[in-house]
Amino acid sequence: MCYGQTGAGKTFTMTGSTESYQNRGIIPRAISQLFKELEERSDCATVVRYDTFHLVMYYSHSQGSQSCG
Repeated sequence: MCYGQTGAGKTFTMTGSTESYQNRGIIPRAISQLFKELEERSDCATVVRYDTFHLVMYYSHSQGSQSCG
């Protein structure tokens, strides 16, 4: 889960850059590692099931510059 200020790089850290394989994020690296491990253990009978879930939540305060509290 990522939490932080807008523009801090959360999305880039998780997904990375599509222009460069070198700049891929945590999610593509983890998936690559998972399949690498499965390939290396091909002598074992392995059943893999994976589910993905993506949730984006935004909080917008649309009444000018009022502060909370």
